[in-house]
Amino acid sequence: MVKSNSAVKRRSILSGIHFTLFQGLVLWIGFALLFGAICARMGWQSGMEQFSALLQTNASRFSLPWYQSAGWYFLSWLLFLAITFFCGFWAIGQPVILAVLLCKGIGLGSLICSLCLEQGWSGAGQALLLVIPSGLFGLFVLLISAKEALRFSTLLLRAFQTEELRPQMTHVRLYCLKHGLLLVILIIGAVIDQGILFCYHLF
Repeated sequence: MVKSNSAVKRRSILSGIHFTLFQGLVLWIGFALLFGAICARMGWQSGMEQFSALLQTNASRFSLPWYQSAGWYFLSWLLFLAITFFCGFWAIGQPVILAVLLCKGIGLGSLICSLCLEQGWSGAGQALLLVIPSGLFGLFVLLISAKEALRFSTLLLRAFQTEELRPQMTHVRLYCLKHGLLLVILIIGAVIDQGILFCYHLF
C-alpha cells in the first residue's frame, strides 16, 4: 500500500513537470549560450573567435559602414533561418534543426563572454547594448522557425507511418506564410540593430 502511494505521488509530480516544444528549445539555446561562454572563459578565445567569425557574429561589424553592418547581421541570421526552413521539408531534419540552434547559441555566447574578458567594462557595455538586444531578437526569430520546422518535419515523418497524417497543401502554405512573416521580422530586426548601433556611436 505504501509502495502504491509513493508510485502515485511520483506520477503526480512528473505529470506536473512538462515542457512545451518552445520551452524545450529555449532551454536548448540557453545551454548553447552557456556552453559558448564557458568555452571562452576557459581560455579558448581564439577558437571561439574563429567559430563566431564563421557564423558571422563577431564584433568586427561594429566598425563597418551601416549598410555593410546591416547586411552582415541580416545575412548571418537569414542563412540559419533558411536552413531551418528547408529542414522542415525533410522527414529526418530534426537533428540538423537542433544543431543550427546549438551552433548559433555557442557563437553568440562566446562572443559576449569574449568581449567582457578582453575589454572589461567597455566590452561588457558593448555586449549589453550592441550584441545582446540584436542577438536575442535574432534568436527569437530562429526559435520560432525551429519550432515550426520541427513540427512540420515530424508531421512528414509520421506520414510515412500512416497516410491519414499526410500534410495537405494548406499546411505547406501556412508553413511558408509563417516563415515569410519571420523574414519580415528579421528585416525589422536589422533596422533596429542599426538604430541601436547609430545611437551608440552618436553618444
